Amino acid sequence: MKRINLTDTPFYKQHAKEMAQPVQKVKRTPNPPPLNVAPPGQCCDGTGWFLYAVPHGHPMFSVLQRCQCGRAGNPDYKVTKLQHKLQAYAHCTFQTWNAERELEQFEYLGLPMSPTSQRKTLEIATRRAQSYAQNPQGWLYIHGSYGAGKTHLAAAIGRELAQKGMNVEYSSGAELINELRNAAGKYTLQDTMETYINADVLILDDMGVEEMTSEFVHAQLWQIFDKRMEKLTIVTSNLDLDMLQRKVGNRIGSRLLQANKIYLPLSDFRKYKRKSLTKSES
Repeated sequence: MKRINLTDTPFYKQHAKEMAQPVQKVKRTPNPPPLNVAPPGQCCDGTGWFLYAVPHGHPMFSVLQRCQCGRAGNPDYKVTKLQHKLQAYAHCTFQTWNAERELEQFEYLGLPMSPTSQRKTLEIATRRAQSYAQNPQGWLYIHGSYGAGKTHLAAAIGRELAQKGMNVEYSSGAELINELRNAAGKYTLQDTMETYINADVLILDDMGVEEMTSEFVHAQLWQIFDKRMEKLTIVTSNLDLDMLQRKVGNRIGSRLLQANKIYLPLSDFRKYKRKSLTKSES
């Protein structure tokens, strides 16, 4: 649940004198007035509700406030919010997904991968991703080589679901761990955890590249994974499930074993794009 600093609200000045009184002298109103429109970055993030960031004992502590920004359930806002999270991957949609890309021979996990076999794999992966976006059920694990397009497919699925009005959260595994650690230092860990636990759809990108030696990290990730068992969750990684399970632990790995799976053992598309760019410049 979004917590908003009371001093940032539009009607703060109206209640300034009341708020200046000692907490025990403030009368609790049974129906506190709704927020009009919160300042940018201090709103409900499209949920329609927020809590004031006030200390325990304050009359407004834990009193749900209905936000009047009009963003709740607005697909355009949710798509824009997701794009902001995706940053460099904001352009990734099924329309920009190149299923006809150039493929070259390479080895993956010691096995030779011909362009023909990769082409079939690419077609299957595209169909499965589009099917999941149209009828999302359960968890989805996207595994593949570097530059195969794992993040692109995950972002494309997320965009489709955001357009349906779902609240989609995106983070890379490394960014999530850093965010959790910083939140613990700022005493906002509960709010951060709730953001990822309560999202309609959670995309965790590139899991397994970060260090997972901390008991704190394992405990928080396990809590997120465990409480999202019945919610849509998309995980991407360049590690196969056995390797990822050794990295993140058996409890988290066992959740991924039950997920729907898309495999992308494809030659590096980014390498091909760099070659194409070099040729065009010459």
